[in-house]
Amino acid sequence: MKYLFTFILLLIFSCANNPLGLSSKKTGNLEIWVTYEKNSSQNVLAKNLAAQATTWDSLLVKIWAGDILDTIIKTFKFNPENTYLCAQITNIPSGKNRYIQAFTKTKNGIYIHASTAQTFSISPGEKLVLDITLTPIRGSIYIDLTKLPADVDTIIASFGAYCTKEAKSSKMFLSIDNIPEMSDSLIIIGINKNGEITYKSSLWLSFSPLKSQTMSTLFFQPGISLNISAQSPNATLVYGFDINKRICEETGGLIISEIMYNANGYEYIELFNPNQNNFYDSLFVEIDGTTYFVGISDIKSKGFFVIGRKEIPEINYVLTSLDLSSTTGNWIIVKSKNICDTVLDFVAFMGGSNNQEWPYLGSAKKSIILDSLYFNQKDNNFGRNWKSASSIITSFLPTDTLYGTPGKFGN
Repeated sequence: MKYLFTFILLLIFSCANNPLGLSSKKTGNLEIWVTYEKNSSQNVLAKNLAAQATTWDSLLVKIWAGDILDTIIKTFKFNPENTYLCAQITNIPSGKNRYIQAFTKTKNGIYIHASTAQTFSISPGEKLVLDITLTPIRGSIYIDLTKLPADVDTIIASFGAYCTKEAKSSKMFLSIDNIPEMSDSLIIIGINKNGEITYKSSLWLSFSPLKSQTMSTLFFQPGISLNISAQSPNATLVYGFDINKRICEETGGLIISEIMYNANGYEYIELFNPNQNNFYDSLFVEIDGTTYFVGISDIKSKGFFVIGRKEIPEINYVLTSLDLSSTTGNWIIVKSKNICDTVLDFVAFMGGSNNQEWPYLGSAKKSIILDSLYFNQKDNNFGRNWKSASSIITSFLPTDTLYGTPGKFGN
């Protein structure tokens, strides 16, 4: 099921060209309400987040009627973070079988969304209101890499003619932007300080801004193993591990639903059991390649389990070595056994300011909370589905003021 989210702009009144030289008695006016259609797996971005990598800054409207009316083109500026968009076009020559189509576009003229062309008729002096739905026609591939080989200095990622390049860091977050629907090889190359290619992996990928898909693959000789998860629209997430680690499908036995990383000494990870049956099994948590045995855990259906650094009432298991990063983020993997085939869920989140839609907390001692609409092992991989906590954790008062909802549904 799809939800509609709309964008607002101050009403713009402008006169279209009147190629036939018609008087105002033979023309009408259009009031256009534009709706941006998002998949149900997406959420509205909070205003304190960075803009999506694939973004736009203008609405372009085309109106035509075959050979009897020159194409009228109008462009309207607007902010994608706003809620609604309403624009007006005056002096449309009256008549039947007029056509209209709308697009969003970038400053460079790249179309990001498009509507279907629709027919309308307009009478002299009429003010006609039209609803236009935009759907994405371009998107982004997000690439998360960790534990790259020591001899890699730079990573290059390409998909067809689209490419990005970044210097290696301990956790890398790259994006390839403005990609149309297409099929090609996704290629990731590791280059050493001498400019030599030391690692190369490739995967044939059919990319669509509208299609949700999940696929896994494994690369050797040498290479980086990748897990691909496509989010609809305009984001395809690519995970990469070191060559000795195998990516596994997430089974969803438990879901990572809240992470406190921005309060040093008070870190915690909240797990949620989304299933109808209790979870009763051994439990392991891996953080950036280091695995911790939590023990045999009994988690009720629709219940929570919190692993924390300090012993407070909300914590079910104390892990004093739990140390999460407030700047670079962490890879968190939850397993029911210390082997690959038992991965329940994993999340690679970004700390600090970022361009992949993870909440920016600044210096606030707040957790990030997964929106309950996206409680599954796929949607929690995307920063857009998380928000910063707004409730005070009373058990920390009066010693400190922390925000979060460990052990319960968050807000």
